[in-house]
Amino acid sequence: EPLRKLCIMILTHDRISYGEKQQSKLNGILFDGASLWEEYINMIMIERLNELSFPYILEHPNNRTGKGIKYLFETAENHNYTAIYPDFIIKNPDKKNIKIIADAKYKHLEDASIPREDYFQLLSYLFRFDCKQGMLIYPYSQKDKTSDSNLFLAEHKKEIRLSVNGLEIIKYDDKCDFKDFSNNMKQKEEEFVIKLLV
Repeated sequence: EPLRKLCIMILTHDRISYGEKQQSKLNGILFDGASLWEEYINMIMIERLNELSFPYILEHPNNRTGKGIKYLFETAENHNYTAIYPDFIIKNPDKKNIKIIADAKYKHLEDASIPREDYFQLLSYLFRFDCKQGMLIYPYSQKDKTSDSNLFLAEHKKEIRLSVNGLEIIKYDDKCDFKDFSNNMKQKEEEFVIKLLV
């Protein structure tokens, strides 16, 4: 019965907050790991773009807040149709040309196991924004590292490229000093952003 009540509260978007007087006991916290991954990538890209003085402009549409909403289609009467939210739109300094459309995926990605839907989603963004470079961004640990890859859309003279790029997440445990971990992660983040934008 408590589980049924909790499920109904989640499905009906009833407020469930830690620290407030409630009739129900709070037994855990539910969070969206994919959303946190996306916001983490956004944060490090903003920080590293500023630190490294890359002249690109970063847009980060957000489907939870509606910020930066784009549309895939428009009708004959010029009405927008089908909302889309690419995770990252990286523009050249002139704000006219889009350099990269990137999609952050919080899952293990290997060349052979990337779902077709992920490719199709990114390709639809590329065609929609007249962009020639798409990117899937994923986390990995040293033990499951796969090499980054570049794919080219068949029969398009290698003009449209889709790359799969990972950010290494260093293992942190009780044998690790947090300062060292933080410095090492900062180095990995910087290498990752340079790899994306150079």
